[in-house]
Amino acid sequence: MIRALAEARRVPPAKAAAGRAAKKPVVPPLSRQVRFIAVAASTGGPEATLQLLQPLPKPLPAALLLVQHIAAGFEESLASWLAGKLGTDVAVARDGEPAAPGRIRLAPPGAHLLLTADKTMHVDRDTPPRAGHRPSADELFLSCARTFPTVTAGVVLTGMGSDGALGLAELRRCGGLTMAQDQESSVVFGMPRAALESGAVELSLPPAELGELLARYLERSTS
Repeated sequence: MIRALAEARRVPPAKAAAGRAAKKPVVPPLSRQVRFIAVAASTGGPEATLQLLQPLPKPLPAALLLVQHIAAGFEESLASWLAGKLGTDVAVARDGEPAAPGRIRLAPPGAHLLLTADKTMHVDRDTPPRAGHRPSADELFLSCARTFPTVTAGVVLTGMGSDGALGLAELRRCGGLTMAQDQESSVVFGMPRAALESGAVELSLPPAELGELLARYLERSTS
């Protein structure tokens, strides 16, 4: 299942580039700090997440929290696959674990993954599903908006439905950096489209380009 999700259909680069030829995205000021990265993905998410993460510096100078909609029992395989591809610390999140630089943590099945005010990760199994999702990207983004919005980058990747749009909009309202995958590179444009239509997104690009931009923010944040 991990392999199938990872290898889901992607738009050929030439076609995607042609679709973006007339677009001139406005890049948010590079002076903004990024200490936390929150990512949401569903269908096609493993490959898109890999493309997003590959350009990031190693060791990663930020904590990264990921909500990937996936069948229970496959989260450990996804973490291992990403760790092998990236050569970095990727694991399923544990409750109370510090959200420390260099760590990439996945929401466990049946639980929301939240960022707390003391810079730890809370695995919340008590809060009901939001719009049918637990873990919910909205819950992750809302927790970032409550805690460290001005140093958080939120990213919505390919997926079905609208999970993440509400939380990303709140993160942007509170001063966070907000991004989404573009239509041309998405396997399913539902989640990014909902985020864009809600006014939550500052910048929409293919995952690899979003990763390259995030790398620039991270480099400036540590300089």
